[in-house]
Amino acid sequence: MLGQRLLGLLIGLVVLHSPAYSGEGLDERVQVIGVFRTQWSDQQGAQGSDGFSVRLAFLGVRVQADAQTTVTVLTDLAAGEGGRASELIDAYVTWRPNANTVVFAGQMLAPLFYDVRRSIVVLDTLERGNTTRTFFSGAYLRGGYVAYRLNPHNTLEAGVWNSLAYRDPQLDARGGQAATAGTLSWRYNRANTQLALGGLVGRRPRLHARDPQGNPLVVPDSDRRIFYAELEQRVVPLTLRASYIWGRDRNPVGGTTPRFLTASDLQTVFVYAIYEPTPRHQLVLALEDFDPDTRRGGDRLHTLSLSYHYFVQERIRLSLRYEQNTEARGARVANDRVILAAQYRF
Repeated sequence: MLGQRLLGLLIGLVVLHSPAYSGEGLDERVQVIGVFRTQWSDQQGAQGSDGFSVRLAFLGVRVQADAQTTVTVLTDLAAGEGGRASELIDAYVTWRPNANTVVFAGQMLAPLFYDVRRSIVVLDTLERGNTTRTFFSGAYLRGGYVAYRLNPHNTLEAGVWNSLAYRDPQLDARGGQAATAGTLSWRYNRANTQLALGGLVGRRPRLHARDPQGNPLVVPDSDRRIFYAELEQRVVPLTLRASYIWGRDRNPVGGTTPRFLTASDLQTVFVYAIYEPTPRHQLVLALEDFDPDTRRGGDRLHTLSLSYHYFVQERIRLSLRYEQNTEARGARVANDRVILAAQYRF
């Protein structure tokens, strides 16, 4: 709450001291942004998430403080249990000192692989994958990075962050404090081809927690190294994207009652096929093969989803998604899901 008030004050000061703070200039430099998504979902089994809900209710502002500096603040008004809480998500400053350099600082989407760096508002698959939900819960990091364009086709990105995403179940645990982590990525973009390589390296901090019987325990800090390679190729009207993610981390599932006390090797393969016969219609087939511990059997998860998006207008999208989950060793659990969503951006 205090953080939101301070950011609100910061935005107010930026606006008041900006040359734009007068009549028409203010309208030009302050942009109200947001999105509203309502959806109906049905998941097999007793999941407790069926029926109608407000999935997204984002509201914020983007302030052009001067020719080089932009401040973006975005709040999710449908966060928390039952979608009845308010939560700050985007809160960052963008500074462009020259034509080839951009500096980002604050809380923002992690500049890594596609599923974690893209806003959920425009995500091809409608919902984030298992890898992101497990190791980058919330998808946002706190810190900053610099993007430097070497030439029209190649860009380097380097940053320093709090090592845990802001919704990591062990971030705010009693006695837990996130360490720092660094990110480095290379992005290549030429015509219809995009290639990216990079990763995050740091430590997952120690944790004072309790075992399932309620006994206190100390979980030591561990490696947190997650790397990725990504290739996207577009041949109109088809786009193919493949992401390979690998590394080592301690699985944070369980939060303050952790299921895992040491780090393990992880591996994920994402494959997307996106077909757009017209600007109004988009069909997305996505496959995620997620293995949070390559040395232990029984926890691999294979998710296949098919999504259809219809754009009534550029900012209005109707979506239908079906996903099928196959657990380790071909096991079938009744947890397939159907989602029907309507989204409006402004």
